[in-house]
This record gives sequence, C-alpha cells and structure tokens, in this order.
Amino acid sequence: NFLPDATLVIDVNGCVIAWNQAIEEMTGVKAEDILGKGDYAYSIPFYGERRPILIDLVLLSEEEIERKYISIAKKGSILSAESYTNAEKGEGRYLFATATALYDSKGDLVGAIESIRDITQRKEVENEKEKAVEELRQSEERYRHLVDFSPNPIVVHQGNEVRYVNTSCVGAIGASSREELIGQNIMRFIHPDFYDIVRQRLQRITKEGTPSDFFECQFLNISGQTLDVIIGSVLTVFQGETAIQTVFQEITDLKRLERELIAAKEVAESATRSKSDFLANMSHEIRTPMNGIIGMSYLILRTELTAKQEDYVRKILASGHSLLRIINDILDFSKVEAGRLEFESVPFNLDDVLENLANQVAIHASEKGLEFLFSIPTEVPQTLIGDPLRLGQILLNLSANAIKFTDQGEVVVAIETVSRDDGQAVLRFTVHDTGIGLTQEQIANLFHPFAQADSSTTRKYGGTGLGLAICRRLVEMMAGNIGVESKPGQGSTFWFTARFGCRSEAEPAGRILPLNIQSLRVLVADSNEMSRRILRETLERFSWDVTATASGEEAIRIVAQTTSPGNKPYDLILMEWKMAGMNGIDAAVRIKGQLDLPRPPAVILISSAGRQEVFNQAQDVGLDGFLVKPVSASALLDTVMEAMGKKVAKRSRPGGDGIHYPPGFEHVRGARLLLVEDNEINRQVATDLLAQEGFSIISVPDGRAAVELLGKSAADDFDLVLMDLQMPEMDGFTATRAIRRLGSEVPIVAMTADAMSGVEEHCREAGMNDYVSKPIDPQGLFATLARWIPSGNRMLYQAEAKKATDTGQTLPQLAGIAVGEGLTRMGGNISAYRKLLVKFVENNADMVSEIEEALRQGHVETALRLAHTLKGVSGNIGAVELYEVTTKLEKAIRDQRTDSAALLEDCRSKLAQVVQSIAGSGATKPDDSAMAIAEKADAGELLLLVRRLQELLREDDMEAVEVLADLQVKVKGTRLALPLQTVGAALSRYDYQEALDLMEQFRL
Repeated sequence: NFLPDATLVIDVNGCVIAWNQAIEEMTGVKAEDILGKGDYAYSIPFYGERRPILIDLVLLSEEEIERKYISIAKKGSILSAESYTNAEKGEGRYLFATATALYDSKGDLVGAIESIRDITQRKEVENEKEKAVEELRQSEERYRHLVDFSPNPIVVHQGNEVRYVNTSCVGAIGASSREELIGQNIMRFIHPDFYDIVRQRLQRITKEGTPSDFFECQFLNISGQTLDVIIGSVLTVFQGETAIQTVFQEITDLKRLERELIAAKEVAESATRSKSDFLANMSHEIRTPMNGIIGMSYLILRTELTAKQEDYVRKILASGHSLLRIINDILDFSKVEAGRLEFESVPFNLDDVLENLANQVAIHASEKGLEFLFSIPTEVPQTLIGDPLRLGQILLNLSANAIKFTDQGEVVVAIETVSRDDGQAVLRFTVHDTGIGLTQEQIANLFHPFAQADSSTTRKYGGTGLGLAICRRLVEMMAGNIGVESKPGQGSTFWFTARFGCRSEAEPAGRILPLNIQSLRVLVADSNEMSRRILRETLERFSWDVTATASGEEAIRIVAQTTSPGNKPYDLILMEWKMAGMNGIDAAVRIKGQLDLPRPPAVILISSAGRQEVFNQAQDVGLDGFLVKPVSASALLDTVMEAMGKKVAKRSRPGGDGIHYPPGFEHVRGARLLLVEDNEINRQVATDLLAQEGFSIISVPDGRAAVELLGKSAADDFDLVLMDLQMPEMDGFTATRAIRRLGSEVPIVAMTADAMSGVEEHCREAGMNDYVSKPIDPQGLFATLARWIPSGNRMLYQAEAKKATDTGQTLPQLAGIAVGEGLTRMGGNISAYRKLLVKFVENNADMVSEIEEALRQGHVETALRLAHTLKGVSGNIGAVELYEVTTKLEKAIRDQRTDSAALLEDCRSKLAQVVQSIAGSGATKPDDSAMAIAEKADAGELLLLVRRLQELLREDDMEAVEVLADLQVKVKGTRLALPLQTVGAALSRYDYQEALDLMEQFRL
C-alpha cells in the first residue's frame, strides 16, 4: 500500500493474489471482487474501459501469456509496455505497466508483480515536444528552401563554425559546393583588417542577443581575393541549437563606383577651386591694368586739356568703367553659381544708395542728352536694414541698361511702399525708360544667363547678358520678385520688390521748416515734362506754392508779372540749365539783374550734367545754389534751405572731377604714407593721386622691402601703409604679419584687385585695418584715409608746394619737342622738366658722334648701348621725331644693316635741332623756387628719400633726378653732400647702375 504505483500480484495461472490501494483508486474496483480470480480474460475497468489486465498491459495475446511468462522466467527480465486507454467519457489516458517475474526459493516461477503508472501528462509533454520537433523540422525545411533562393548570400554559424550556407553564398565565396564551406571557420573569410570589428560584433550579438547594425567590411573569397561587402548578423536557431545568421551583400562594384564618384567629386571640387582661383587671379590680373586705365584717365582729366583731348579721355574712362562692369558681372555670376554670393544685413540710408547711383549713372545719361530722374514719395522709409551694396547693384544694372537702350527722353527711378508692418517694409522699385522697348518673345528669356533681346542687341549695345540674371538672384535673396513691362518702341519699365527691415515706429514726416520758408512761392522752369512734374510734386510735399513752366523765356515773363500790384513775388526759382531757346543761366541773369523786382528771388540752377564749367558759371553770375539731376527730396530741401540763408550739413554730389571729400579729410592731408605696390603703373596712379592732395608718399615694390623699411624707421615715420596683396618676394598678407610682429601699430589698408569673397576676412586675420578695391575709387580711398589717419595740422607734401611754384610758369614751344608730352611724363612739374632738359643738353649733344666712332672701331655693343640711351632720354623729354629715328637706328645697328649711315645723319640733324631749340629758348633757366621751401630734414625724412631714390634708380626712372636734388638740398653743408655729388655725376651720365651702386653704399 505504500507503493505509489498501482500494483497487483498474480500467480502463474493469472489469478490475482494481491492488490494495493492504488489499484482501487485507479480502477474503482474493490480487492475482494478480483482476488483469487484466475480467468485471463477477466478484465478490470481502467478509466472507464474494461481491459484484460495482462493482455492489455503488455500488449500480448492470450496464447502468448504463458509463453511470455516462461520467457520472463528464463531471461530474468522485466516486461514493460505502454498502453493507451480511451475512456468512454472524458479524455484518454496513457498507462505504463511493468511485469516482474516472481520465483520461489527453489527458483521456480510462481507468478508476477505488475505495476501500473498513469503517464498521461508526461506523454502529452513528449507528444508536444515531438510535434514541436516536427514543426521545427518542417520550419527548417521551409527556411532552407526560402534562404536557398535568397539573392543575398547567407551563412549560419555556431561560434565560428559554418553550419549552413545558401546557394548565393556559395557563388559569392567562389566555392564549388556547400560541402566545401560547411565546417570551415568563418574568420577565414574575413579580411585581416576587419578581424577585430567582426569579432567584437559577434560577441556582442551572442551576449546581448541584439542584432548588429549593417556595416561595411571586406571578405576574402575562396581564392583569397578581396570583396567589399556590407554585412549584418542576428541570433537564430539551427537544428534546435542557438546559432548566428549573417547576411551579406557584395558591393565591390558599388565601392568601385563610389571611389570613382569620390574621385570625380574631388576632380570637380578641384576644378571649382581652380575656377575660383582662376576667377580671383583673373580679377586681379584684369583689374590691375584696369586700375591703370581708369586711374590714369582720371589723372589726365585733372590736367589742362583741349576739348578734343578731354573728349577722348572721357571716352577712355567710360569704356574702362564699362569693361569693369562686365568683369564684375562675370565674377558675380560665378559667385551665384557656386552659392558663394554674400549678402549682409546692416542699417543704411536709402538716400545714400540713390546718391551713389546718381554718381555712377548721371554722367552717362547727360552725355546722351537724357534726363535721369528720381521719384520718391516722402512716405518711403529712409532708414532700412538690408544690403545697400546689392540694392545699389540692382538699381545700377537696371538704370545703366535703361540708359544704354534709350536714345532720347528720360530714365526715371521711382520707389513706393507696398507694405510696412512688424519692423518690415516691402518696397517696389521701378526703372522706366523711353527707349527701344521689348517684344514678348524677347521678354521671355530676358532674365536667363547669357540671354539678351537678340543677337543684334549684343552687336549694337554689347554686354554679357548676365546682369539681369544676377539681378533676379539678388531680388530673390531679398524676398522679392522682378519683372518687366514693355512694348516695342514704347520704352520699358523694369520693376522689382524687396523686403527690408526698418524701424517699427513711423519715421518723422519731414524736417520742421523754419518759419521764413514754410510758405514759399516757387517757380520751376524745366523743358522736360517728367522732370518738371517730379520737381513740382516734390516741392508741393513741403506745402509750398509751386508754378511750373517749360522755358526760360516763359519763366522771365511769369516773374515779371509779379511786379504788378497785388501779385505775390516768387521766393525761389529752380532753373534747368539746358533748355530750348534761352538757357537757365541767361534766364536767371535776366531775372536777377534786369527785372525791376523789389526783392529778387533766390535761383538754384539744376543741371543733368555735373560739369565744373557749369558750376563755375552759376557761381560767377551769383546764383544761390546748384543741383545735379537726379535730385532727391533731401538734397533738394538742403539746397533750398541753404539758398534761403539757412545753414545745413549739405550732402550733394559734386561737379567737376567728381570727387566728394569726406568729412575730416582736410585734417589728414600732408600725412606720410608708405605705398607697397609691385606694379609700376599702379604705383604711379596712387602716388600722383595722393601727391596732388598733399600727401607725402614713399613707395616700395614688394612686402619684403616694406618690412625692412618699417623695421629701420621710427614709430611715427608713417601715418598709414597702403598694402597690395599679390606681390613677388613677399605678398601683402605675409608682410602685414611680419610688420605686426615688429610691434608696429601703423594702420595698414589693403589695396586689392581681388573681387572674390573672403578677401576682407583674410585681410583682417593678417592684421590689416581695412581694404580698398582696385581700380581705385578716389572718393572711397579718401574716405578710408580719413577713417584711419589721425587728424592733425601737417605741412603739405613738397610736390603740392612745388605745384604752387609752377603756377604762372610757362615753357616756350621747342622745335622737335612735344613739350606737353614731356611735361606730362614729369607729372606736370615744370621745375623738374627744366632740369631734365638741362641734363639732356649737357650729356647728349655729341651722342651721335660717339655712336659713329664706336661703329668705326667695331664696338657694336657700345654703339647699341649709346643708341638705346639716346632713344630713352629723347622719349622722356618728348623729342618724338628724335625718338623715332633713334629707334630705327638702334634696330639697324643690331641687324648690322647698311642703311645705318643714312640713319646716323638723320639722327644727327634731329638731335642738333633739339639741342639748339633747348639752348636758345631760355627753357633751361634754373628755377630753384621749389628748393626754397625745403625744410630742415631729420633722419627719418632722409631715410625715406634715400629709399625712394634707390627704388627709382633700380627702375631707371628719370624722377631720380628730382629726388636726388631734394636730397642734396637737405644735406647741403653736411658730410653727406660730397657722396651725393658722385651719385649726381653718375646720374648725369645716365649711368643708373653706377648711381645705384653708390647709393647702396650710402650711409646716413
């Protein structure tokens, strides 16, 4: 009864002779019902189904029972079997029965013990397990089938041992079959460079169970060839055990393509860099000669010229500016393409932008006889936040185009406010012209790069076709739109909108006018209807009583009527200078001087040409003011107030040479400047421009010379350094850093022809204070000098004083010499030119004879040198005919031609003519007035002059004569006088090399 299994004992006849309680609990049959029963077929109901005890338990037939027991007895074995009993009600049960033979003491079989255990729960678990195993088997079959057809190579490995590979993997690794890979160490196929990363990732997957990210590495195929792959791994179960599945994709071709793309990208970037470098170099290389063309043209315009000469020079200047605009267009378009077009947001005044526009455009409009006008209502905000340079660029492009395509009439720039709120203002700008107009087909492509109206437009008017494309991009950057309205022959109106920041509060409506000009009666006389209307509307905004007329004669008649009783006189007349019939000056003279007026009105002359002679005429006849069109409202009001006797800070465009001197400029004149510039023409332009304004200039050809000079100079020897950037020996950036390392704090201003972006940042990083662009804009340069040079009362540079001593001096006409040309070569300095003529006579009167003697003795090189020298000095003094024949003589000697003798005679004749005209004219009379103003020199001044003289001698520049003379005056009576006499002697022989050698040994 203590046995847990249901147990019974039977004898050899099958009779139950013992029974435990577990049998009763299992079968529900009482022991007395079965004990002693011997029928084999007697069955016991197991779980509701009656079964023969032994037969069902051991699964034997009745005939086999005895034989089986005998077998058990013989073998001494235990018979066991499982049986399933299917109950009539409820679930079936699994039973496990064992039968063990029983023997008596004699060893005879006497019966058996049977034990029965309910194993239903265990069998169900086993069945589920078998089912799961089968499902796993089927799943693995499906998995293998699916994986095997995957295009991506897959390998399953336990640890590092390969357990399974799919067909794609076999092909990718280059094996002949799966069997060749199964069992291999997976690390065999990993490139050594990636051992560590692959091992780390596999360990992390095994430890954490999280899949790895896909990453790139390299495999080795069966033959050791490297494959670029991207791989990822994840935990899986293979044949009932944990494994790692790794999938990879060969990307060798993609990596090769990527490398090619990277190489192509590097080539493209290199090309972009080369393009940028090319553009920077092109900018520098083109702007350098452009600086000479524009600068020299400007300097020539400041000399005495005939009307025809002035016309030629102004056209050269205009062409130079046109070429510069084309260069700027190309550079700007390249910046747009590269996404490097810079845009800033700074406070600015709208009037300043318009003033600058007028300075650049009005003269061209005037030359074509056009009116260039502004129409800006007072409600347009003046103080804005944005990029004034780019806004001016758009307006300049549209205005210049309008003038270019308009032959008569006017060009009007108008501005109106579209909206204004929350500190933002949207303005609409229009540029209207009365020019040739456009068709709809021409308009369609107008804002595309390199597109113009048609090919005839390009041939007739020129241009790159980039300007409007750049304008479109700039307008888009200003959150606006651009367009055009036009008809052929009826002019065009280009418009654009732009968004700016502005003050959120309303600007003052206008200046509070003094009482005596709050109720002015004003007469406008202008023959152009549009100009007349704009002036009238502008004046009426000041609440003035305005009358307008189209002629000078009509203006006189209208004013004359005010002499009648009861008629209010006119307080102010705005008179256009150039009108049909009587011009404005003549009409103003008649009104002021010939009409019997109790109080003549103030007269302001308005002109579309800012020429100096017009301004001078207006002053000469006593007019009260002068304005150049286009006229802004603020400039008009300032001029009116000044004409009416009110003091104002006037902001108006100049006439004459176009220079507007910045505030404080008078207090920096006379400052000492060091010019560092390798280009000779640029040096001359800057030197002459600044010398004419009273500055003292010392120039050196490269950065190394500048560093050496500043290292030897006192701290206050120079007030400012003008530094070119691209120079041989040492560039401007390196030189500036070296100067700063010396401890010098002298202001350094870069002068650069590089228009690419980033230049300003590089300049400031190197230690420069500011920069100005080439070609040099005198007004911009002067403003920069005024900003950085400390104010002070300085003596003007001697060149300025010498210019004064030349006033009133004249030179006679000299046979064989173009005096004007020679004087121009000496910067207009008559005293220096006189010295040059003296030296020419002293050293060259017998030069032809010396050449002839050298040839007679066979010294060809000597003859060549003498001819070359004579050619050079004759050109310097303006002996044009002598220069031409000497040039031919030099070539004939070099080519050993037989016509040398005839050329010698021609040369002798022309030289004699030049020498006699100089000697007999009195032109060589010394003029020491310049020397009389020389100050006592200090060591710093002498050092600067010595450096300047050495520079000129290196360049064989005749200006060395003048500098040497200045130096000799300063050292007169000192120990330094004698060494300089030997230098002068060498220079008098035009032996620049000997003079330079002597100066190299010269010590202060």
